Amino acid sequence: MASIVLGAAGSAVASAAGVPFAKALGSRFGQSIGHNIDSLLLSPAHKLRALNGPRLADLGVQTSTYGKMILIVYGSMRIAGNIIWSLPIREITTTSTSSAGGVGKGGGGKVSQTSTTYSYSVTMAVGICVGPINELLRVSA
Repeated sequence: MASIVLGAAGSAVASAAGVPFAKALGSRFGQSIGHNIDSLLLSPAHKLRALNGPRLADLGVQTSTYGKMILIVYGSMRIAGNIIWSLPIREITTTSTSSAGGVGKGGGGKVSQTSTTYSYSVTMAVGICVGPINELLRVSA
């Protein structure tokens, strides 16, 4: 709004001076000042919706089952263990804020966004099978 008003005012002042090309330059100068006023007063810093990462409810975790058979394994097999002891699950929250804008010609509003990610850790013992194990080839978590 200020760019329109100041552009017209700059054009009127410059045309009253009677200098050739002054009307166009006065209009452009007024619009430039008005644009800066508009961006400062009418365009507050924008804040985007916060992003939240997946939570434990979205994650499939291994469980324990009472009365589950203990496997007897010969050779190599792909098996799922049974949790026999565990401490509570720990949730680690990491929050970061990123911002952009507000620099360069025209300025514009500054935009910022908050992002939260969650990670989990647990200490536990998992029963795998009966007897000695020579090696574990792969553990998936």
